[in-house]
Formats: sequence, structure tokens, C-alpha cells
Amino acid sequence: TGTAIRENSAYWCQDFLNDPCTVPWRARAENAGWRASAALPLRCDGKTVGALTLYLAEANALDPDIRALLTGLAIDISFALERFQSEAARANAESALRTSESRYRQLFESNPQPMWVFDEASLAFTAVNAAAIEHYGYTREEFLGMSIKDIRPPEDVEQLCDHLAKPHDSLHKAGIWRHRRQDASIILVDVTTHVLNFEDRPARLVLAHDVTEQVRLESALIESEAFNLSILDSVSTEIAVLDHDGIITAVNQPWRRFAAANSKAIGEVPRGTEIGANYFAACRDVGGSASESASAACAGIRAVLEGRIPAFQMEYDCHGPDVQRWFSMSVTPLGADRQGVVVAHTDITNRKQAEMETRALTRVIEQNPSSIVITDRAGNIEYVNPRFEQVTGYSPHEVVGKNPRLLKSGNTAPEVYVNLWSAISQGGDWRGEICNRRKNGELFWERATISGVKNEDGEIEHYVAVKEDITEKKNLETQFF
Repeated sequence: TGTAIRENSAYWCQDFLNDPCTVPWRARAENAGWRASAALPLRCDGKTVGALTLYLAEANALDPDIRALLTGLAIDISFALERFQSEAARANAESALRTSESRYRQLFESNPQPMWVFDEASLAFTAVNAAAIEHYGYTREEFLGMSIKDIRPPEDVEQLCDHLAKPHDSLHKAGIWRHRRQDASIILVDVTTHVLNFEDRPARLVLAHDVTEQVRLESALIESEAFNLSILDSVSTEIAVLDHDGIITAVNQPWRRFAAANSKAIGEVPRGTEIGANYFAACRDVGGSASESASAACAGIRAVLEGRIPAFQMEYDCHGPDVQRWFSMSVTPLGADRQGVVVAHTDITNRKQAEMETRALTRVIEQNPSSIVITDRAGNIEYVNPRFEQVTGYSPHEVVGKNPRLLKSGNTAPEVYVNLWSAISQGGDWRGEICNRRKNGELFWERATISGVKNEDGEIEHYVAVKEDITEKKNLETQFF
């Protein structure tokens, strides 16, 4: 049998009691009545995984016909093993796919923002979530019998088709569009789409954020007779009002300060930012790395002025030699007849820096040489970093939602855990050493620091544990002391 497996070839023993290779087993063969044997390798997935072994009561019984029969039987068994493995792999893949689909369908269905999937060829709705049904007023059955053209005002359908005919990135921010609800009311929505394959057909997932009230409030503010420069100057957002030709007709004090801060000459208002200047001309004059953003801003403003889009928004950077800054620009129409637009710039530097800090912090946690565990207030694990998996052998999906007690070895005194919870539940920190057990059953020692994370009201919402594997140090202490 061993020879058949090692050499991946059949071994035929016609005289078991006299074959030199069977010396260790002759006494057993004599008692059992073995006089001949055959061992044929069994293969699966291109590898030898075992052998088919038979013992016969007669010497020289393995004639060519018997050999052919046994060879065919070994081939059939190998084929069956291949089929079993293939079926098991397929079943596992199907189970994983069903689990993944269920998870993403749940996220889709429970999203508070209206979402749907439409077929790229027919434009028909193929899936809608509960938020879309509630917000738009159509039943699920009505949605699934419509196309995305049916929720647009008739006069916007041609523009929609033109937009869809153009190539777009897989993740596409389509901008603000008019949608029609079941009661015929019109809403403004900021649309973001993402390509996907739905039921084996090209499709797009759509997230629709209703900005009707936001746009209405901005427009009402501009149209209101009560609007005046004192109110305009009181807001921190830099605002300029442009007429239909792009001429600046009004600016607020934050706009002036912003323009002066970006002037090449100290205290001088840059050309193209003052009242009476042509904003489009100023954007065309922008050079260097900012020229692309300036061109995009011009195109967005023109699109709003010409009524091609209801509003426009973009983010851009405006870095100086010694400072980095980011801004958000929004453009809304001035008046129902679009005799102009309101351009508002908001400093979003703090948000951008916070995002960068968050990304940096994430990298620090992910790449930290210590194990990091974050739990909820009840002690259920919400996050572990890669080092945790390296130390314990448990992957994140095996521990998220479970209590860290799954690592307990039973070798740490109960009063240690009592003191631990007493300290952290009262808002303090706990530091100490704990003997835990890895997934493979191995014991290991950790030096841990565990602290509570409080919310704005001072209540503990999470616990964070930073742990260092000190097993090797413990072993050295035991060895030398």
C-alpha cells in the first residue's frame, strides 16, 4: 500500500509469502490466509490521496483480467472522490454566496435613504428598498412595473436619456435631478449610482438623497425681500451672487475676506472677485493645478443658469504655501426665472483634516504591533485588528459579536476579572497580565491595558483593549528564575 501511494502506481504481489517486500507482514499473512495482494493508488484533485488494497487467498490469482478490473475500479473510485470534492466545494461556494447576498440585501433594504436597482438596458426597476417605497409613494409592485423614466417629469426624460448614453465611472455622482412621486409632486434628489451585476444582467444601484428642502430654503433665502447684506455678512459661508452673464452683483463680508486672503498683494482684492467682475473670466484666468477645478466650477454654474441642472455642488482644494485648505462650492438658481445664481463657498478644511486624521488613525490601528480589541458596553467584540488574528488565530468574523471570554484559559484568577470590570466600568483604566488560550489550544500571556471610551454625555459606549504578547518573556522568566 505504501509503495502504491509513494510511487503513484499499482503494486501487484502474486506470492505474498515469498515477495521480498512483504517480509514484515508474512506472519500476519500466514494467519490470515493471504497469498496474494494488490494495491492501487487513488487520486483526487491531481494528488494521490490513498490506495485500494485487496488480499487474496490464492497465489498468482492476479491474472490480466483481474488486474484490468481492479484498475478500472480504482479509476472509478478516484472519479467518485473528485465528484464528492467538487460537489462539496460547490455547496460551500453556494452557501457563502447566499450568506453574502443576504447580508447585502439586508443593508440595502434597511438603508434609511431611498435606494433601487435598475436594468441598464431596459431602465426597468429590478429592486427597491422600503425607504424608496415610503418616500415616493409607489408600492413595490408599482415600482417593479416601471422604469426610471416613469419617475421623471416628461420634459426631463430626454435629458435623462442623454445622460445615460454617456460613459460614466463605476461609482458616479450624477448630481441633482427632479423626480416625480406617486402623488405627482416634484422633489429634487442628489443621485449617486454604482454599477453591479444583478440577476446576471448589467445594472446600476442608485442612492437618492432628497435635497428639496435644502434647495428650497437656499432659493427662498435669495428671493426673500428681507434678505440684506447684514444677514448675508453674518454667515460664515463665502457668498457671491452672479447674474445670468456671470457678473458678480453682490458679495458678503466672508467672501471679501476670503478673496483678500488669497490675494498676491496683501490687502488687495484679487481681480475677478469684486462686484462688477466677470466670474467666468476670472475662472478662465486660473492657471496651474487649480485650472481643472476652476473649469469644473464654470461648467456647473453655466449648467444651473441655463436650466440644465437644478443645482450644482463640488469640493476643491485651495492650498497656500504654508497652509492646506479645502472648500465646498454650491450653486443654486436665483429666482424662479433663473436670472442669476448664488455661489456659496464653505470652508470644509476641518472636515477634510478630520477625515485624513481618521484614515491615519485607522492605519495606525491596522498596522499596530499590539493586539487591539474594541467592544460595546456589554463587552461584545465589535472590532479586532490584524495583529489580534496573528496572536490568537481567530479571524475577525469568528469573534465579532462574541465576548472576549472565548480566549479565557482558566489559568487567570477570577478576582483578576472582577478587578478588571470594576475598574473599567467606573471609567478607570485597568492594566495587568492575563493568561489566555489561542484558537489552536496553546496558552499565551498578554499584558493588557483596557479603558472605556465615553460619549459626549460622559457615558461609556465602548471599551478598548491594547494587548502585548509577552509569552516569550514569561517563558524566559520561568526558565531562569
